[in-house]
Amino acid sequence: MKNTNNIFENTTPSKKRSDIKDIKNIGRNSGYLHEWKEEQKKRRISAFKKIGLFGGILILTASITIFINYQNVKDIWAEQERILASITPAPTQRVERPTEEPVVYSQELTEAIRKYEDTVGYLKIADTNMDFPIVQGEDNFFYENRNYDRSYSEVAATYMLTECDAETSRHIVIYGENVDAAGRLGELNKYLDYDFFHTHEFITLELLDGAQVWQVFSVHLSSITFDYKDIEFESNTEYLAYIRMFQTMSQFKRDVNLTEEDQILTLVTDYHDLDLDEGYLMIHARRIN
Repeated sequence: MKNTNNIFENTTPSKKRSDIKDIKNIGRNSGYLHEWKEEQKKRRISAFKKIGLFGGILILTASITIFINYQNVKDIWAEQERILASITPAPTQRVERPTEEPVVYSQELTEAIRKYEDTVGYLKIADTNMDFPIVQGEDNFFYENRNYDRSYSEVAATYMLTECDAETSRHIVIYGENVDAAGRLGELNKYLDYDFFHTHEFITLELLDGAQVWQVFSVHLSSITFDYKDIEFESNTEYLAYIRMFQTMSQFKRDVNLTEEDQILTLVTDYHDLDLDEGYLMIHARRIN
């Protein structure tokens, strides 16, 4: 009996595997597929180029931005340094200087410094007994009743006014009592003699910065109301008028041209005579070295 077709059976003939492989090979070798592959390759290359170009532009932009910002920062730093330099002095370059020779004191001053802690100088005037230290107290009353060693004394030691600085003051004032005892200014009275004044033109006051010679240009008497203690001056004109006043008051004249550059020494002591019951005897000298 002849078989009839089953509705569940595949009516399309099955293809062989070799046939499918041949179809694929045909597809691969067809011109259309090759062109499509080439187009895809071109697109990928184009995309890579675009990405590369974009990346390069991005890197270049970032580099330019960083460079500009760096330049701006450098400009800001430079401006800050300029502003700081205008308000802050530049550090001073250290200059090597030759070592200064130490000050060598006379034997007299060296011994006085060793014995008396307040020693600031040593006074010497030829042909007198004035050959002794000068001290300086913590105030102008300290040595009124003290000796050079700070012990009590009815006769004051000869001292420099506290306001004076031997190195910087234009006017140095030294006070001592008018007695013949050692260490006092009693023999300043000799300057009231014309011959002594002219033959003892120079005196020595050795200070801590070295020996100094002073030229005497004035000797005079004054009342106790005369203010000889002016140390500070508001102007050169005021100072020059002050020291030239001493020259005008002198009992004897010496041809000395005083200037505002001169440093002046005043030696002051008490003085009593028939014409001046109570007053001062003053010697004025200018520093010449």
